[in-house]
Amino acid sequence: MAERPRVSVVVSVSAGAAGVTETLERIDAYFKSVRIEREIVLVVDGTSQGGPHEFDQVLRGREPCQLLRLRERLGVGAAVRSGFLASTARQVLVVPGRPDTTIEAYKSLADLVRDRDLDVAVGGGGGSGPLSRGIRRLMHLPQRALRPELVLLDRDRTRPVVERMVVNGEAWAIELLYVCLRFSLRVAEIPLSCAERARNPSILDLADIARVRWRFRRGGYNPSVDAPR
Repeated sequence: MAERPRVSVVVSVSAGAAGVTETLERIDAYFKSVRIEREIVLVVDGTSQGGPHEFDQVLRGREPCQLLRLRERLGVGAAVRSGFLASTARQVLVVPGRPDTTIEAYKSLADLVRDRDLDVAVGGGGGSGPLSRGIRRLMHLPQRALRPELVLLDRDRTRPVVERMVVNGEAWAIELLYVCLRFSLRVAEIPLSCAERARNPSILDLADIARVRWRFRRGGYNPSVDAPR
């Protein structure tokens, strides 16, 4: 019987396979260097122009791995949600599908989760603009990284939240943090040295944020409510 991986690495991509090989090579090299068993869950957000088999070659030889294809381009939030629900490890690490991803920060996040018995740990930068500050006040979020570089989740504890999340776009992390904190899950943040890539929320996120607040007030995230399909 194969050993259960210690961490599932969810990578979402919305373009072609270019750059994905380098991203996965960095992930492979890092986890090999720290001797941690991992699985890769690669989620293709929408139909790729390279055809249905474009990513098969990319994943060949990278066991254990899963390849998920969303039938249409829905957004990074939908991709992350699909990857999380398909994962098999107790820890789920969400990373961007870029070759310059700061995968080495996984250990800092994992140590934080272990030492403080956390349910969610996020790493990133940003959060200094007026829109970010306004969203943080509105949503009562202490975290600065509203579009984090890395997110590490305890799969068992956060699954009831993730399977009821509805935001398909970039505001998925705001939804995750807001609902987890409202349900008293333990969340913490570490800054990462990626200030040049720090991303702040967009005015386009406000509609999703209003939807999250409306849905929470009406009990849409309660465990007793069926998850959206």
